[in-house]
Amino acid sequence: MHHSSKSAKSPVRHLEILVTSYGGSGTNLLAHALDKHRCCITEQWHSSLCHSLLDRGTIEVLELLEQPRQITIPIVCILANPILAFQSQVNRGYEFCRVNARKINSRLPAEVVTHAGEDITYAPGVELMLLLESMHRYSDAVGQAICGDSFLTGSGETRRPILVVKYEHLPRYLPTICNLLKLKRQLAIDWQERRTTELKLPPDCADHIASRVHENLKYMARTWHHMPTFMSNF
Repeated sequence: MHHSSKSAKSPVRHLEILVTSYGGSGTNLLAHALDKHRCCITEQWHSSLCHSLLDRGTIEVLELLEQPRQITIPIVCILANPILAFQSQVNRGYEFCRVNARKINSRLPAEVVTHAGEDITYAPGVELMLLLESMHRYSDAVGQAICGDSFLTGSGETRRPILVVKYEHLPRYLPTICNLLKLKRQLAIDWQERRTTELKLPPDCADHIASRVHENLKYMARTWHHMPTFMSNF
């Protein structure tokens, strides 16, 4: 008996919009909604780009991905209140925090981790410090980009479209985002309001790590509150 086989190989998808955040900010929610209009989800996006820093390394990866079409990929950065974003990731476990931290900062040490000169590699909750430091670095990179100190907001061939929106204000700016991205239809997103609650860390988290996490997150939250709710260089 002869069996015919048909190739089920899917066509290669190339990013048309990069949706990114420091995690816990509705990245998947927005990316899946946009993906119905323009390609936002690929294997590379899932593995690293979804939480990658807005730095030259990220752009070099994007330039390789977009070679077939020679297009400039717009970047949509969504950021939730750092405390709520951090809590959302902590709720999913230590290993999840470590994975997301490495997506943001691929230069994280593989084994020895120090903080203020102290080796905390095996301290309970070290993953929280890794995530917090990576989120802080991500916020700094976004700040440089939106302030015009980065090649991301340059001119001519070096200029790359970027918009930054706070998760808490996403519904208000969806029509604007659709217009800027030139989408033919409005986005349908199952957005849910998040209410500020007291940060709750795992009970086994080392006391000195918990103290640093609380202190640093408060600083990040103050910086975040002073950011505009929406920014774009389109």
